[in-house]
Amino acid sequence: MGTQNSFDLNQELARWRSELAEQGVRAAEANELESHLHESAADLQKRGLNEEEAFWIARHRLGSAPDLAEQFAQADPARVWRERIFWAAALTLGCLFWMQIWGLGINWVTDLLGSVGLQGTWNYLARQLVTLLPLPIIAILVARGSLLKICAVLMRPFRTQRQFATASALTVACMLGVMGLNLWHWSVKTAQADQVAVNVDILGSLVVYAVWPVTLVVIMFGIAPRRRPAEA
Repeated sequence: MGTQNSFDLNQELARWRSELAEQGVRAAEANELESHLHESAADLQKRGLNEEEAFWIARHRLGSAPDLAEQFAQADPARVWRERIFWAAALTLGCLFWMQIWGLGINWVTDLLGSVGLQGTWNYLARQLVTLLPLPIIAILVARGSLLKICAVLMRPFRTQRQFATASALTVACMLGVMGLNLWHWSVKTAQADQVAVNVDILGSLVVYAVWPVTLVVIMFGIAPRRRPAEA
């Protein structure tokens, strides 16, 4: 009885998914496996087993994390490289988002740093360090072998990589919309006589800003596996 009370299904599921992520199993694949695990465990509980017993037997029936990863790899040998390219594009996109968000508040941060005594070169260096902050974080995660775990956590709210790519595309659209409004607000404040030239500058700036994010989103959609056709 004490064993059953100490068993935490959500904690064990999170630990199991972490093991799958370490072996390179995609979050979408882990979602599919978890669905099978729940179905098998529910069937075992109907036969009289408690939650803990049903979980461990159902997990054993599915197979170990290395075996499951090997099965997926054999079914699709190129999946490892597609996975790496997908997350490389996603992380690069995340870095671009950070730099753009940081850029929107750069004047406020400059004033804040100046108010605490950081002036001139030190102010500039502090701003550059914060701007490039994602790069050392990613490097540390790679060195610790934790990057795949972080990617798996990011995928948890999404059932497939295509849903993740769709959310990324919507974020890019929102970011470009904010940039467009800022540029338009700047053009109104400057009140330049040649409004046509200003509009062309705004459009050109948006195109320049959009090239990298849109390219990365296209790569993510191209790499993400398509949904399997529904079975009859």
